[in-house]
Amino acid sequence: MSACLEKSSTDQFRELSEEYLLYLKEMKHRAKTTLKTKAFMLESWRKYCDQNNIDCLYPSSMDIQMFSKRPCRVAGGGITERSASSQRNSLFALKGFFGWLTDWKDFESDPSRRTEAVAQKPPDTEQYLPLDLFYGLPLTTFEDVRLRFALGLGWFVGLRRSEIARLQCKDLQGEMLSIPRSKTGEGVSRKIDRFPWLQVSAFLADDHDRLGFPASEFRNHWVKLMTERVRQGDPTDSLIPDLTKKSITKLEPEGDHVEYLFKNAFGSKSGLPFTPHQLRHSFGNNMMMLADVERRPTEPQLKELMGHEKLDTLIKWYCNPMRSYKAVLDSEMSREVSKL
Repeated sequence: MSACLEKSSTDQFRELSEEYLLYLKEMKHRAKTTLKTKAFMLESWRKYCDQNNIDCLYPSSMDIQMFSKRPCRVAGGGITERSASSQRNSLFALKGFFGWLTDWKDFESDPSRRTEAVAQKPPDTEQYLPLDLFYGLPLTTFEDVRLRFALGLGWFVGLRRSEIARLQCKDLQGEMLSIPRSKTGEGVSRKIDRFPWLQVSAFLADDHDRLGFPASEFRNHWVKLMTERVRQGDPTDSLIPDLTKKSITKLEPEGDHVEYLFKNAFGSKSGLPFTPHQLRHSFGNNMMMLADVERRPTEPQLKELMGHEKLDTLIKWYCNPMRSYKAVLDSEMSREVSKL
């Protein structure tokens, strides 16, 4: 009998997990954050199997399905139902692992193939911030200047939090911004070298000024912060100054650092009523709602600006004509009510 067969299923799982993560790193070029997520999910699966007397290498499809639906602990004690996105992430992680075992390790079958997909919810209109909510904030006077950088990059450029964190001073060159993005397919980092950040932000600011909001005031303040930072910082410095300040465990800029700024905008654990990703959704929606049709991007153009891999993703979130029409009506109604 081989040494591998003499080992327990748990020990084999640990070894295979390490080999799988190395495969993702060396062959698929997955990002560090992706590898951390995969490692965490596999370790959670191992613990779940130990607690429920399940063979972690030879589970049933029902075992995997129940793992994805396991209760989620909340801060302060107690448990809650796991979100649909978290369920999908759990299934996706195990599908990748068991698919690899079948393709590369000659396992006879893949139990994850028989699991049921988690139903996708329709886009939530609350993902788009009302203009009065955003411009009602003290945008130019937040004590933490790093937050002002991040708010502008989310609202006027539509960046993901990880993309905001990875920006360096050298990425801002005059009217163009090079945005480091991670492709979901092969995980290879790529650049979009021609993002006209000054022009796009001006289009949005002009449109919002027309509706009576102080958009240009914030944009001008933000542009000045960005240009002065590039002039004073080294090329490889983070575009947001001191982004990792006070961070002990994460010394490299990550999306969590940006999230921290939002969650502590008004002091310790007193944050903004929205997330960085909601700013990204709002950017896409606001671009499609530009009143000047000459400035409004086509669907393929907005896809490139936002770094989407598929046009279907863009259409799903930002090109629903009924939602856009409702947004126009709501905006008009708000202005009429404010006149009363």
